[in-house]
Amino acid sequence: MTDELRLTRRGTLALGGAALTAGCSDLGGLLGPNEVRLDASAVHEAASGEVPTVTEPLPVDVATDHVDASRESAESDLDAVPLPLSAEELPNGTMRWVLGNEVEHARAQLESASEAAGARERLSTLRHAREHTHYVAAAWAYTNDEASADGVRDRATTVREDVEALREDWTYVGEDPVRVVLVSDAVESWAGAARRYATLGDPTFQYRPDSALGVGERAGDVEHGHAYLADATHVGEQFSASLSDPPSMRETLTDARASLTETIESRLESIPDDIDDPNDLAETDRDLEGTPAYVALDELHSNLIGGLEPTDDVAMDVVERFRDLAFAEAFVSLRDRVESGETFGVTSAEEIGDRRAAAVSAVESALEESPDRRLARRTLANELWHLTDADETLARHDGAVVADALHWEIGDYLSLTMLARGVPPACRTTLDALGVES
Repeated sequence: MTDELRLTRRGTLALGGAALTAGCSDLGGLLGPNEVRLDASAVHEAASGEVPTVTEPLPVDVATDHVDASRESAESDLDAVPLPLSAEELPNGTMRWVLGNEVEHARAQLESASEAAGARERLSTLRHAREHTHYVAAAWAYTNDEASADGVRDRATTVREDVEALREDWTYVGEDPVRVVLVSDAVESWAGAARRYATLGDPTFQYRPDSALGVGERAGDVEHGHAYLADATHVGEQFSASLSDPPSMRETLTDARASLTETIESRLESIPDDIDDPNDLAETDRDLEGTPAYVALDELHSNLIGGLEPTDDVAMDVVERFRDLAFAEAFVSLRDRVESGETFGVTSAEEIGDRRAAAVSAVESALEESPDRRLARRTLANELWHLTDADETLARHDGAVVADALHWEIGDYLSLTMLARGVPPACRTTLDALGVES
């Protein structure tokens, strides 16, 4: 999971499920005398182990100077504030508490950036750090009459205008279709994020725009957008500089999108559009609720609900169709196994370990078997949260653990397993659509 609990049926039900599973040892016989109970220490052991390192692809050289400048921007914001703020400097205790939290988040992000495994991950953590540091710097500046709501709005307008200029200038050119797709996907998605952060329309803003904290949080959003724009611009420039009289790839990408859309539409014909109960996702007389199969079917299906209309972001559309294909492969394969009688429940800590090992093996195999590892990483890197979330949740149990209450965690392992197995065939189909031999 990334920044917040996912807004799927899984996320909603998990809120209730967490209350049930978090303290199974306190429920005594409420769950029934025939429930299989597992020793928590054995569960912890089963849920431990290495997590595959899968970074998002960014097939350009990101200059060290660019990364350093992003970090320096964050650090200079912190340097502009007399930290830690004292009651004499800032009498309002609530403001000191809020800004103190922002500083803590920023410093954690700066530390994470130093440890990031890939360039895309490092840029992401630095963007988040800059959002938090600029929040603090702008709020402090406002208290000293050195920042205003109008100034934040003006900067937001500039960011939006610069985003439009970048998008108008961007062209799909290159020799390697996959590289063109992945770089263009980064530029398009980052430019889109920059535009969103600079709209100042976030309904979750907590403070009035004409207050110190209101100016701070809005300035932080605009800085986040500015950082996205700077990264998109730099990556685009680095990519263009690496090419020499490259041919246009627009028609290749547009045709690939059309082909992949037709393929995914065909796959979706046997998959229901929307359902009220995940039991309806498989033809079986059994009630699947409370099983890992129920959780995984719902999770995979929820990722297939969305429009297939083409957008102005051709590369992002191609990447999204590749992802759709992987999820469709995963869903259909899991549904077939469920209809054959499997529920994937566990009755021992050893079986938990087996489910986890299957997920890890599936990820590693997907990277080995996919004809283009870069494309495989684009989807897999964003789905490893299934593994880490399950590990962390299982590690929190103590005492006796009811095996049947672990369907959310085992469902996470299962979702990742099936998705990873769907990546290689989806990769082959995508490369075929791009005219790349696989």
